Amino acid sequence: MAEAYDQIVIGGGPGGYVAAIRAAQLGQRTAVVERDKAGGRCLNYACIPAKTVLRTAEIFHEAANGAEIGIVAKDVEIDWKALEETQRDPLFGSKRNPLFGDPPQRDMSVNDGDTITLGDTTLKLYVIPGHTLGTLATVFTLHDQGQAHRAVAWGGTAYNFGPLPDRLQLYSDTTVKYRAVLKQEGADMFLSNHASFDDSIAKMATLRERKPGQPNPFVVGQDAVQRFLTILGECALATKASIGEGTAGK
Repeated sequence: MAEAYDQIVIGGGPGGYVAAIRAAQLGQRTAVVERDKAGGRCLNYACIPAKTVLRTAEIFHEAANGAEIGIVAKDVEIDWKALEETQRDPLFGSKRNPLFGDPPQRDMSVNDGDTITLGDTTLKLYVIPGHTLGTLATVFTLHDQGQAHRAVAWGGTAYNFGPLPDRLQLYSDTTVKYRAVLKQEGADMFLSNHASFDDSIAKMATLRERKPGQPNPFVVGQDAVQRFLTILGECALATKASIGEGTAGK
């Protein structure tokens, strides 16, 4: 027998299940449709496993360069095979999940301005440390009522790495650098993978009620994009000042 739902969320990733939980809290009868495992691609294959690899790289760097703080380790290397085993999906044994392709070739890195073309859309990539070293921002063109706009998806918005002055300074320096980059790009739309940071839920609600001739709420203008980056950088410096220069860690 068919069941009726007020909301059906497609995808059980961190965005999907959070939205479903909130809808249920608001009294909506809600279902989540996920073709693979709960948590989706982000939790099981992409974002979270990638942070494991990045953490391995950080430990490797610290071990290889620890002499300055009295730690000397010789012949430090990464066992890639062992690292890959930590990422393997136990449901498929020695095989990869058939839903997803092979991992990218190692020793490939993204440089500022590199592009990826998907169909008719080209995404330009920029390296931004953000809250995680290796975070990327993407800039691409979107169209609204026949008019082209340049959108930036900024990753790693929060400071989730603890009271580390060097990282906060790097974060601030990054925002200064990319204010110039995004001004040259003409970015007038700001997007975030965190819906609470770019107010996207409210904007989507506004978009549904949009009348002909009314502005697109996602088009915030170049000045707003610049102000956003300025605030991010200034908050990083304020946080650095509040914890003091002598705080240990990098």
